[in-house]
Amino acid sequence: MENPDQICVDTENQDLRIYHYLLKEHEQMFLLRIFVNVMKQPNVIVTIYKTTKIHKYYESKI
Repeated sequence: MENPDQICVDTENQDLRIYHYLLKEHEQMFLLRIFVNVMKQPNVIVTIYKTTKIHKYYESKI
């Protein structure tokens, strides 16, 4: 969870932060998305998944 490429606030739930990490595996780019409830102490990971739909979720140009 250190040094994410990007941190976003979930538009449907303001308690969630989405940590984005760009990954390269076998010459293909992926986006790892980690949803974290920051209102819980300690913070709680809700969901983690990997996608190829980088341009759909990543908020800057690659």
